[in-house]
Amino acid sequence: MKIQELRRAIQEEYAAVALNPQQGFHFHIGRPLARMLGYRNAWLDGIPEASIESFGRGHGRFCGF
Repeated sequence: MKIQELRRAIQEEYAAVALNPQQGFHFHIGRPLARMLGYRNAWLDGIPEASIESFGRGHGRFCGF
């Protein structure tokens, strides 16, 4: 696979996560991901749930695109 094809496939995967978070994917997002990465519930208190749910969805923070 060429690097351009790989990048396009990754971008498409992250777009699908962002548009359809309820679908279920092979990687963790939202509160489960935050817990796995060591975030304590107390740290998340007061943050809007919609913001927590978007954690790890590829909005440019983790995927590098």
